[in-house]
Amino acid sequence: MDKKLAALLDRLHKTKTEEEVKAAWARHLSLDYDTSDDHDLYSPQILFEFKYDRKLSNASQLAPVIAQLMYYLHRLKYKQSNKGIPQAWCAADRSVAVIGEVADW
Repeated sequence: MDKKLAALLDRLHKTKTEEEVKAAWARHLSLDYDTSDDHDLYSPQILFEFKYDRKLSNASQLAPVIAQLMYYLHRLKYKQSNKGIPQAWCAADRSVAVIGEVADW
């Protein structure tokens, strides 16, 4: 296993809060925090929504998180922010990450 991936998985295993999950992913991806506009983490390429232990492999647990992401994307599209619309979205907790293309939504 790649050392960077192993380090991410180790950090995620040790998390105790949603903020720690966010910090682990941001560190792994070398992203500076941009949480303005009430987003968990934003980059011009991807919009993230993090949860602690939501069981995102379960559709009924994933659906509200995707709805939250779509709400944030709606705000971006209709200029309630100065940020552009990223190409992808990602919902992640400490054990699962789901990534999708914004254009599909």
